[in-house]
Amino acid sequence: MGHLETEVKISVDPAGLLQIRSRLSELGARPLAERAKEENLLFDFPDHRLEREGYALRLRAYGEESLLTFKGKAREDSRLKEREEIETQVSDGVATRELLCSLGLGVSFRYAKYREILELFLSGEKVVFCLDETPVGAF
Repeated sequence: MGHLETEVKISVDPAGLLQIRSRLSELGARPLAERAKEENLLFDFPDHRLEREGYALRLRAYGEESLLTFKGKAREDSRLKEREEIETQVSDGVATRELLCSLGLGVSFRYAKYREILELFLSGEKVVFCLDETPVGAF
């Protein structure tokens, strides 16, 4: 079964990532994943029904790991984006892509970024910080 993902994306100056990383370290954050390139493929049917309905199906390659993720419709307020997320690790990203294409899905969007992941416990709750560097900015 999936979980409810709650996320906030905040655009920052690329140099600001250094300050954020430093501050998180001061607060006791621990690295979950070092900075690495991430390749993402979004899949949809030719009629774009997944996108139209607000769903996303993504195949992600991050380091040696490949993940297949389904994202449900987003429930957004002014600051947060919440949506169901079902994610599973796949042992062979190429075979998974072929399987999805065999089912009639195709790559509808492709993007890459550099990501570093840190974890911090605040008031007993785990908060995961993803520091992303993308062609359109840092988040």
